[in-house]
This record gives sequence, C-alpha cells and structure tokens, in this order.
Amino acid sequence: MEGVSIIIPVFNKLEITRKCIDHIREFNKNYAFEIIIADNGSTDEIPDVLSNDKDIIYIRNQENLGIAFS
Repeated sequence: MEGVSIIIPVFNKLEITRKCIDHIREFNKNYAFEIIIADNGSTDEIPDVLSNDKDIIYIRNQENLGIAFS
C-alpha cells in the first residue's frame, strides 16, 4: 500500500480512541492510509471492539509496558 501509516498507541479510553479513528477516516477520504492500533494491555473494551475492525491493524501487548514499548 502506498500512503501513510497512522500509529495510535492506546491504553483504555475506548471512546477517545474511537473519536480519533473516526476523525482520521473522515478527513482522509482522498488519501491512502492505514491505521495501526498499538494497545498497551488495555483492560476495557478496546481489545474486543478494535481487534474485530477489518480496517485496523491491531497489535496488543499483554501488559502495560509503557509508551516506549507500544
């Protein structure tokens, strides 16, 4: 894919993460991009919701390793 990779490190906060993803999709309709979620061991609904989104590359750490390891 030619375009941009947008990497979003997350830890919980599903609603904020979904708003971020929605804004990226809304304002980049004319550009090639991929969204990569680097989940740092979220304990809320993020793993269930985002791992099933076909348009997202979802990577999950089993525990919170801190932002440097996302």
